[in-house]
Amino acid sequence: MGQENYKTKIVNLRYTPEEAEHLKACAEAVGLSRSEYIRRKLEGLPIRAAKVPPVNWKAYEQLRTIATELLAIGNNINQIAKGINTANKNNLPIPANLPLPSTLSELRQKLDLTQEMIGEYARLIVGVEEEPTTEEE
Repeated sequence: MGQENYKTKIVNLRYTPEEAEHLKACAEAVGLSRSEYIRRKLEGLPIRAAKVPPVNWKAYEQLRTIATELLAIGNNINQIAKGINTANKNNLPIPANLPLPSTLSELRQKLDLTQEMIGEYARLIVGVEEEPTTEEE
C-alpha cells in the first residue's frame, strides 16, 4: 500500500452528547471504530454486523489475551528445543543459558493459569457465572 492511501487528514465534527453516545453505540454494535463507522456511512459502504456478537466482546478480548500468552509460551518452548537440538546435533553439552528448572516451572504456572482462564471465558461465553462445584457426601 502506497503512502497516498494513509489516512493523515483529520476532520472534526461536533455532536451533542446524546448524538455522540448514539454514534458510539452504533459503531460498537457492529464492531467498528467511530471513525470507520462514519467513513463507511459517508461513503455509502456496507456496515455489516460484527462477526462476534456484541454480548461476547468481553470474552473475545480476553481470549485474545490468552492467545498472546500462548504465543509467548510457545516461543519459550521453541527456544529451549532449538538449544537442545543444536547441542545434540553438534555433540555439545546442553547450553548453560537455557532456562533453569525455575523458569520451566514458571512456564508450567503460565500454562496452568492459561488453562484456568480458558475455562473461565468458556463459562462466560455460555453465560455460566461460576464453575460448577460437586459436593462430597
